[in-house]
Amino acid sequence: ADLAPAATQNATPPASPESRNDGRELLSQYRSEKNAILRREQLRKWAAEDHPQLPAVADIAVGDTDPTVIIQAMEIIGKLKRRASAPLLLKTLEANRRRPDGYGPSICESVVRALGLCGDPSAVPVLIGELTNPHDLSYHNEVVRALGRIGDPSAADVGDRHMASLESRRPTEPIAMGPWREAMSIAGEARERLRKAR
Repeated sequence: ADLAPAATQNATPPASPESRNDGRELLSQYRSEKNAILRREQLRKWAAEDHPQLPAVADIAVGDTDPTVIIQAMEIIGKLKRRASAPLLLKTLEANRRRPDGYGPSICESVVRALGLCGDPSAVPVLIGELTNPHDLSYHNEVVRALGRIGDPSAADVGDRHMASLESRRPTEPIAMGPWREAMSIAGEARERLRKAR
């Protein structure tokens, strides 16, 4: 597969023939590896090396059949702050909601985290919608944190609404106070960022 579309998507100069060949070799290595653990380790190795074709390989790894590889790809895309990957991440979020293997929540949480790090405002409506879905507190924390990182004015009231919702559900059991306080802290930080965006 030629990597020119990925290079265009990144708005970087056209890849040299040597770079394109290197990229094809990297993709070939990734696709030919049958062991999911080794595919994941390949991604980690290339990320540590800051390989120039890493964004294209990470985008392909998002569609891997193994959930741990997908989560690794999300981590890489988030660290790269790759806005061009946002449409792909949104599709991945939708595709993995109801995975039969039980990995859906973990994958979706990693997608939300990557979307926040990428900072693309096109993700904001979907992320706001995630707060109305029946997810656990940890997931909602990631959504609110992501919205705060993106800092789009259209989400300016989310921090206030989320904090009000948390206040109305203040736990009475001491064991539940730790997660609740953490959620309040995340919501407060996001609220301050979003207020600045107004």
